[in-house]
Amino acid sequence: AHTHLSNGSTSADRTSSLAAGGRADGGLRNPSLATRALFVPRAQRHSAAASGGDGVVSRAQAEGLSHSVCKVQHDNPWLEALLQAEEESEGGFLEGLAERGNAERQAQSVDAAVNGGGAGPGAGLNAGPGVAACGSGDGDRCGNAQGQRAGTLNGATLESSAATAEASGGACLSMHQPWASLLVHGIKKVEGRSWRTAHRGWLWIAATAREPDDAEIAEVEARCAAHHAATAPHAAPLAFPSAYPTAALLGGVYVTDCLSQEEYRSSFPQGEENSSAYVFLCAQPRTLTLPIAVKGSHKIWHLEKDVAAAARNSLRAPTAAPTAALTAAPTAAPTAPATKATPAPPLDLLGASAASQLGRPAATIALKPIKGRNVRVLQDGLVLLKGVLDVEAQQGIVQLCRDLGVSAAGFYAPKTRDGAMHLHMMCLGKHWNPVTNRYEDVRSNVDSRRVPPLPPSLWSIVADAAAAATDACASIPAVRPGICLANFYSHAGRLGMHQDKSESRDSISRGSPVVSVSIGDSCDFAYSAVRPDDTEMAMGAAKPKQVRLDSGDVLVFGGPARLLFHSITKIYANNRPAELNMIPGRLNLTFREL
Repeated sequence: AHTHLSNGSTSADRTSSLAAGGRADGGLRNPSLATRALFVPRAQRHSAAASGGDGVVSRAQAEGLSHSVCKVQHDNPWLEALLQAEEESEGGFLEGLAERGNAERQAQSVDAAVNGGGAGPGAGLNAGPGVAACGSGDGDRCGNAQGQRAGTLNGATLESSAATAEASGGACLSMHQPWASLLVHGIKKVEGRSWRTAHRGWLWIAATAREPDDAEIAEVEARCAAHHAATAPHAAPLAFPSAYPTAALLGGVYVTDCLSQEEYRSSFPQGEENSSAYVFLCAQPRTLTLPIAVKGSHKIWHLEKDVAAAARNSLRAPTAAPTAALTAAPTAAPTAPATKATPAPPLDLLGASAASQLGRPAATIALKPIKGRNVRVLQDGLVLLKGVLDVEAQQGIVQLCRDLGVSAAGFYAPKTRDGAMHLHMMCLGKHWNPVTNRYEDVRSNVDSRRVPPLPPSLWSIVADAAAAATDACASIPAVRPGICLANFYSHAGRLGMHQDKSESRDSISRGSPVVSVSIGDSCDFAYSAVRPDDTEMAMGAAKPKQVRLDSGDVLVFGGPARLLFHSITKIYANNRPAELNMIPGRLNLTFREL
């Protein structure tokens, strides 16, 4: 039996009329939305789209629904239609609709970017050749769904991921590692959840703070390798990520559909294993140049505007990830173990703006005249030269390190005996091996290449800075030509408490200073004469002191402070000179005598 409304018609009559796009009298239209298009229940959208009607609820409709849900009375057919659609979806429809409306309101240009600049509100997503325009609600179907979805995941042309990311409202999904990195590297192509979503288009992917253990990573990688070999027996082995960062934004994917478990298994019988109630189909994976520290949330959430802007600027160009048709017939599982990752593409300090810098004259690299207000003696042997590099000199250092960093022996992601370090490193003059804690002629822990020599222009500012520090603190001796370690920290980067003691006994006993140059985002530098102990600090012992280092600062420690314990505890995102052209993060050059 149907519920009878105040004008004598039934809910079934109203729903049918709504689905057909008709306008009935007697309360069919919500008075608060008299000028807006009628709501189309998701269960009827396919038939409406097939007959030429809108297949996607427009922004105006989504905004209207937020008003109508609050204002309608219990017998209003709008409310009944909403509740009916929610019941048919077994929950999640209204939430998904709200997610989509919120994302669209936050992105001023989403309609133009997603619909090609002219489709207008309510048009279907233009996913490219072979992918039909689909409505926003989960479960919508368009034509030959299986063929179109398979085409989408197997190389069909999608809209530009960069344009989609630019237009998106920062929609983001948090995932545990190692699955998060595997998704943005294109090794995983689906992601499962217990809830359905109406989201389609660009979706940022963030890793949670949970640290995966080695056994878990090995097991997941082995399963991925086995599936890849079974579905693409003639393809090259998978190249797995060299690290699995946590509590950080990693990149993103383009969500093309959300299927129930039954639909997924029916459409993709040879698809990768996923037992979740709902499965997101993902394509066009992109990674960031370096991860960005973020705190995630449940379900689909939204990045802050400054973080989303920094992420868009750090997206790597699309790469051809190993893909296999989800409908391919399986073959025998491989017996060989998964192949570990080859080194990631080199870090480019200029990112997407590198091309615009070609042909520009090299900037002058020199210290500004050092005055008394620039010099701060923090303790005997520890001197901070505040703001002694102007923006032109900073840009010159970035350009020089960028050109060296993208070379064959440039930046790489180092590992110690205890695991991955949270930074990228490049050595100049001599290679420092973080596994053996020794200097070498070649990068034996990476690729056995020789490192670039130390450029004279960099050494000149070191000599000047050390001389200024000695003038302010006589216990700091002169420094002799040596080597440089260039470290790049993303916003998630850090460096634990340690001493610089891999240099020669003579250099250390002389107290030959370490000269540290900061470029880019500010950081907190902690230091202590003795190694801090958490237990002792909990019992009242003194905590490490801390000083903030900004772009253009030079820190010198030598003499009695040569073996100072020090660490980087925090990076302040987007805290840098506005004129500085460098990807988000902090570049630190530490010079020392070998």
